[in-house]
Amino acid sequence: MTAAEQKSIDRVYELMSKISDDNNKFKSDVKQLVDVLNVKVTEKHTPIQLEGNIMETLKSSMVKAIEESLKGYNSPLLKLVSSVVDSRSTELREIISSSFDQVIRTDDFKKSIIVAFSHKVAKTIISNNDGLFDKVSNELKQDAIFKSKMSIAVSNVVEECIKGVGN
Repeated sequence: MTAAEQKSIDRVYELMSKISDDNNKFKSDVKQLVDVLNVKVTEKHTPIQLEGNIMETLKSSMVKAIEESLKGYNSPLLKLVSSVVDSRSTELREIISSSFDQVIRTDDFKKSIIVAFSHKVAKTIISNNDGLFDKVSNELKQDAIFKSKMSIAVSNVVEECIKGVGN
């Protein structure tokens, strides 16, 4: 290889190195520019999010303020409701009394009372005597006559209570 050819190859190598360096610098500059633009885009969304957060905080603060003003010892709403209820107390008493009369006369109510009373009595008897009645109750559970008599007795007690309330 001649000196001129070597010099040309060296110049091509230098030129390629310079192009490679310029290309790396260009990539670095573009990356920096993209990073800066990403930061700016992200910051542009911050006021929107901030505005939304402010609005939500205002809404919740207003709700809390309204709740606080309507509850408490001297709430104007309590006084208003109380005065309306007082002015309608006779009508409300009749409605409640009528509803109560209708409810306690239904078979479902009577059955519920019987069931609840039976459970309460059984629970009280068993809890007061710990395991003493376990054996006896197991035997009585098998006796159909006892079950029938117990149902009749509880039903009679409930009917007496209901008649006593109506008088």
